Amino acid sequence: MVPNDNYDRNCNKFSELTEDDSGTDIESNYDENMNNAVPVLKNNKNKQKQEEENKQNKNKNKKKQRCYLEPNRIMRYMQDNATAIISSRGNQAYILAATSIYDEWVRNNYDLQHWAKEVIKRTKKRDDLTNSRFIHKMIHRLTTSIAEANAIISNLQIQLTTYWTQIASSGATLTTTTTNNNRTREPTDRLEKIILKYIQNCTQHVRQKAENRILLAKAEMEEYKALEVFEQLATPLQWTAHLILKSKMKLYGTKSKNYLSATKRVEYDLPPKFISNIDFTFRIDESIFNKDEAQALYNQMRHITKEYRVQAMSLYVQSTNRECEILTDEIKHIIEGFPRNTEENDEQVDAESGTASRGRNQRTRRRNNCPDSYSIVGRGFLAPTIINETKTKLSEEEYELLKSGPRFIYNDPKTASRRCATELAILKRKIELRFFEKKVSPGRSVELFIAELNVILQKLHDTSITSTHRQKKQQHKLILSDNPLATTQSSQSQNINSSSSSFRNEKKKNYGRLVKRLKHKIRSASVVLQKTDKSKVFHLGTRQHYQKKSNEYMEKTEAYQCLGVNDPLPNLIERTNKYLLDLRLAHWITQKQYELLCVKPSEAKLAHLYYLPKTHKPGTPLRPIVSGLKHPTIKISTYLDQLLRPLFNKIGLKTTTTSGFEVMKQVYEWSTTNLRKETLLSTIDVVNPYTMIPQTEGVLAIKKMLDYLELKQIGGLKIETIIRLSRFVMRNNYFLYEGQYYHQIRGGAMGSPLTLTIANCYMFFFERNIVKQITNAGGLYLRYIDDMFIIINWPERHLNKQIDQWNTLDSNIQLKAQAGQSINFS
Repeated sequence: MVPNDNYDRNCNKFSELTEDDSGTDIESNYDENMNNAVPVLKNNKNKQKQEEENKQNKNKNKKKQRCYLEPNRIMRYMQDNATAIISSRGNQAYILAATSIYDEWVRNNYDLQHWAKEVIKRTKKRDDLTNSRFIHKMIHRLTTSIAEANAIISNLQIQLTTYWTQIASSGATLTTTTTNNNRTREPTDRLEKIILKYIQNCTQHVRQKAENRILLAKAEMEEYKALEVFEQLATPLQWTAHLILKSKMKLYGTKSKNYLSATKRVEYDLPPKFISNIDFTFRIDESIFNKDEAQALYNQMRHITKEYRVQAMSLYVQSTNRECEILTDEIKHIIEGFPRNTEENDEQVDAESGTASRGRNQRTRRRNNCPDSYSIVGRGFLAPTIINETKTKLSEEEYELLKSGPRFIYNDPKTASRRCATELAILKRKIELRFFEKKVSPGRSVELFIAELNVILQKLHDTSITSTHRQKKQQHKLILSDNPLATTQSSQSQNINSSSSSFRNEKKKNYGRLVKRLKHKIRSASVVLQKTDKSKVFHLGTRQHYQKKSNEYMEKTEAYQCLGVNDPLPNLIERTNKYLLDLRLAHWITQKQYELLCVKPSEAKLAHLYYLPKTHKPGTPLRPIVSGLKHPTIKISTYLDQLLRPLFNKIGLKTTTTSGFEVMKQVYEWSTTNLRKETLLSTIDVVNPYTMIPQTEGVLAIKKMLDYLELKQIGGLKIETIIRLSRFVMRNNYFLYEGQYYHQIRGGAMGSPLTLTIANCYMFFFERNIVKQITNAGGLYLRYIDDMFIIINWPERHLNKQIDQWNTLDSNIQLKAQAGQSINFS
């Protein structure tokens, strides 16, 4: 606190008044009193004058002294409200010395209340641990400042008491009247009350501001809690309307401020710069015109400029007012049309819990009337099938349901709305990425587009199929009324359709019951239902097969260490936060990055391992996937991947591919000039690159890529910080599988965003010699993660010999190749 800086408690500020006060009467003139009171503090000021000048030179932005703490204003108030108190120079000196300290004391007490607003803001964005640290730090700082102020005031009171004791002992020879008039000792409590009254009178605005902030903080907290409840109870349609309303309210706040500013500018005749900067003038040759004519022309110019400014300002105010009116109407329209919980919505909610069978049966009828729900004709000749490697017998209905594929959703509005929200979020992210690639801000138009699209899709989901069929039939009747021949043909078709519709009605399906029956059959038969790795169709395999393949994979790679039943999650959370805090204290990362990457214990969850069957390969091997969407290191992994993946895409643009369309395009371009009869196609599979690449070498591949690009920092992070964080992510992959906890000690977790970038970087530098060799021979080389594609005019024996040599380049990389005139690249 400022008042106690350079404060010497051993120095009595009132001792200098002792000799002068014993023999001199205090005059009633206020100016003379001021001149006599000021020297009390002048001595200390002279001692510290050089230090204060140095501080002022160093701190140019130093706050100005508050005007009500000026000595003249303080003593003027005391003269008007407490004349008896300031009759003594000792009391005057005490008042001047203590007022600034009391001011800080009062303001710190106000601060103990108003900073609650900052706590409310932090509660929305930060975890409880960060908030508690912030609160304890603020309370400690304020209470310490208040305690220091109390100590300084107590010391001043002791000095004042000592001063009056010296006056009493040295003034025994003086007359009684002089003592009564000039040495009346006021109690320190009374002095304290009059000073506090003055400070409180001058800081009423501070008190009002603190009270307003408390009320605002309470309102914001209630609003935040209400929003949390609304987020849990709101339907997708209501949530979409809320997002639209939120953006409108935010825009309305900006536009209303603009309108208020424009009206005030008109009131005070202060037009904005884009209006005031325009001045219609041109130079007149005064040697030709006389003075009166030139002056008249100049006056016309000024008149035109003034008229333009008046009209432009009125148009500006009119436009801002119209913006507010339009936004007000839109907000009212959204509020009036806000979706409410109707009886139909209640029936849908009850239907999910199984209490409204009537609504469930109606939705089942609508699903069965949909031609694309399970028929192959509706999905085309490439309709997905299922791969059943077990002896489980499936009924026709169960087979048709699984045949529809993992992406099939039967006509359930609630399920469809949930899937719709996910798909729209993905679509929004992809659109924004395209904007960012062009270095353009997506703005509010993308949010409005997604919100309106969500409303359209929601209406389509809520519209029953029977009503759409009824509308189509009515339109069909209107068309046939003008054609008698078509009418006779339609009558025949109606008879056929009636018989087919009666047949369909006999085969109505209850998908909810069908799914439950299928789940029970799969569990009782120890069958694993999983979608395949490439074709994304359902695969049925035995649990024993999955367990056997999993054990073989773990023994072969030696990449996993079993930890038994000891949960490593609490220790991992603590180590992650401690590691990030150490980086923050060492200034390796910023406070914003620390808050972005730190782990909230309530949200963290250990990753789990599952396998995807590779049915396109012989023996149906398994691809391990470590799903860690809430893993303690997922934030660091995602953040680093967002920084590093664009860099790899930049250096690997010519040799890597992301889709089959790009492969076909480059093959077509190459074949136009290089295709021959002896041309060979070859696909090379990299065996388990995610687990076989060592962790240290993988991190060094990131360092190698950054050195290759000659970068010193990315996104505010130094290269060394990126390497440290990458190493921490790679060494702390833990997951749960079959009730056992595992630690990955080799390679990276397939499912972590950073692992893919590390594998790509490692393979990029591994394939440099291969790319150079293929390019020099006039061939084409492409790679998609762990699958290489080569097309070249070499004999097959020579190609196989080269592949054997490539297998010796790196002991961690093992290549399996297939070559021929035709090949499957998947």
